[in-house]
Amino acid sequence: MNDDRTGPGLPPRPNPETGEPFPPHGLGWAGRDRTPEEDRSRELRLSHKPSPPEGRGPVLAWHKSNKRGKAALFAASMAILIVGTTFMRLAGGHSDPFDWMLFWQPWLLYIAGALVITRPATYLVLSAGADWVQLHQITFGITRRHRVVDLYSLEKIEADVVAGGAGLALTLENSDSLIRLVTDQWQADRRVWDLVYNGILHSVAAGAEVNANARGMLELSRVPELRYPDGPRRIHVSELSDVHVWEILEDPNIRHLCDVIDFHGSAAEFRKLFPELSEDMFTGRVNPAWFTKPDNHDTTGDLRESS
Repeated sequence: MNDDRTGPGLPPRPNPETGEPFPPHGLGWAGRDRTPEEDRSRELRLSHKPSPPEGRGPVLAWHKSNKRGKAALFAASMAILIVGTTFMRLAGGHSDPFDWMLFWQPWLLYIAGALVITRPATYLVLSAGADWVQLHQITFGITRRHRVVDLYSLEKIEADVVAGGAGLALTLENSDSLIRLVTDQWQADRRVWDLVYNGILHSVAAGAEVNANARGMLELSRVPELRYPDGPRRIHVSELSDVHVWEILEDPNIRHLCDVIDFHGSAAEFRKLFPELSEDMFTGRVNPAWFTKPDNHDTTGDLRESS
């Protein structure tokens, strides 16, 4: 990707019911850019579309491999095993690196290995809404695993090398659930990734724990609004709504500051007095929305004066 995140704030959080505005393309994308209709290895039938978690907004994007996709994965697995064995025999100095193909035992072993890799009776269904991501693991038509993670309240984001060194696995975790998938599975659908990535950005902005592998995989150094790698960010108070200013004034450190300078004015006056604040001035985790530039200020008025 060649776009850079610029400006005072992160992409806005989409509405839980409408999904608008839909997030921009997420960084760290390593998949192919294609529409669902162009991917012949995925399900398009609406009968396979998962339902949203109970009490949550609609499914905005989803992915499930079809039988063609499973067959293609099986063929690719067999090809890798065959080519790998032939290459190793050739490198080992065998005069005929293909003679093993005359015996049935290696074929039985490779077919079994490809079946283990492909898991033809097991399907992963990944779906996402405006503020959640959901994983179903279906085996022989029965859901064996069902997990839901809140994208905007992630507490831990980790990437680690999968067994054998074949790529990275990304884990998204909050207080009561986690989902761990390899990069190809997270990025099977571009729209799912865009929704997931926006939640990751806002969670990192709110203080989620991120390891070094995840920071690199997600290209967080290209997002200047985050604390990685440049330290505390600036909150552009002059561009915030009245509602957000009153949230800021509820922080104990900011209340103490106002008491020290004997400030008891309106939100508009606070914006003029403190056009910018540093996030390390706050007692706890800041609201990610404070880093998102609104189209214009709220016109809700001075809540303190009307009370």
